[in-house]
Amino acid sequence: MDSPVERCLLVLAIAVLVALGAANLVRGNLGRQWMAIRDMDIAAEIIGIRPMQSKLTAFAISSFILGLAGALWAFVNLRSWEPYAFSIDRSFQLLFIVIIGGLGSIIGCFLGAAVKTRRSGPRVG
Repeated sequence: MDSPVERCLLVLAIAVLVALGAANLVRGNLGRQWMAIRDMDIAAEIIGIRPMQSKLTAFAISSFILGLAGALWAFVNLRSWEPYAFSIDRSFQLLFIVIIGGLGSIIGCFLGAAVKTRRSGPRVG
């Protein structure tokens, strides 16, 4: 993987696979448990869903996906990792991507990233 285009295509393929996996996960039994917990904890517990297990599972899976995303970002942009690459500006950029794309939408994050990347592209002059 010498050229930036090859690295970006590899990361895009992995991102699409992870997004498809997340979409299938959300449509399954576990996703329905997460939606029930999100809507009302007590009602979900009454119908037999264990809130602590569902919340821990959601935390573990989202942490895995976020860690993978950070590793892929470092692979494409830095080819290595250093803590100084993540400033407060990068944190706000990622927050705006989620806000623009929509908090509960998987495809919305891709659209938010496309809009935010287009706006914060290279500046001339």
